[in-house]
Amino acid sequence: MLSAGWQFLSNRRQVVYTGKTESDNITLQFGFSRGSVLGPRVFVQYAEDVEDIFWRHGVHHHLFADDMQGYCSGRLNDVPAIVAWLESCIVDICTWCSAKRLQLNAYKTKLLWFGSASQLRQLPSQNSTIQVN
Repeated sequence: MLSAGWQFLSNRRQVVYTGKTESDNITLQFGFSRGSVLGPRVFVQYAEDVEDIFWRHGVHHHLFADDMQGYCSGRLNDVPAIVAWLESCIVDICTWCSAKRLQLNAYKTKLLWFGSASQLRQLPSQNSTIQVN
């Protein structure tokens, strides 16, 4: 089934219309045209192997058409290990993105800590952020 997706990704052209104005007809070198029926499905097939990275690092995850979420849970004394797991996972995801001609958007990458107010006050300040890129 994946071969059909790759075929869809080759020899594609794109024109953009704004009102009565039409752009040049250009060949797409990467990816697929937006608004296509197959686009989201093909992208998921293209990107689903990122799950292997999450699994290898022991990071739970959710994948969406154009987004991914990784998360871990543990006790307060596990925080340094959790940060290390997430940072290591992010390094591998950045490498994976580069290989797929994608880019992890560091500005949209967020770290959220959940816990009671007293637990969050005990969070070591050096572990309140993670390094991306």
